[in-house]
Amino acid sequence: MGAKRTLEVIFHYLAADAAEHSALVVSLAEEEGLARIVMSNTGFGVPDAIFQEGLSGMEAHVSSELGGLRNAAHWAKEWQGTLYGRSEVGTGTRLELQLRLFV
Repeated sequence: MGAKRTLEVIFHYLAADAAEHSALVVSLAEEEGLARIVMSNTGFGVPDAIFQEGLSGMEAHVSSELGGLRNAAHWAKEWQGTLYGRSEVGTGTRLELQLRLFV
């Protein structure tokens, strides 16, 4: 999975979870040799325990959307970065992708 596909998976998840007429918020910052991309929505959310299991757990039976985020987290790690986040029912989801800068 390339960087473009990883971002597509993240945005797709956030858009699918977003409440109607709400915004997807994206911020980008450079800090201490890292590119930090924070993406969030105002959406339906899921219980955070389920979200965390889907994002980084070993449970085989997760939704395809959470499975896509798990794959994105795996590829971020392969690129010496991280993908983590949180979700709350009735509030939405926030994901942060940190990637090492090669400059």
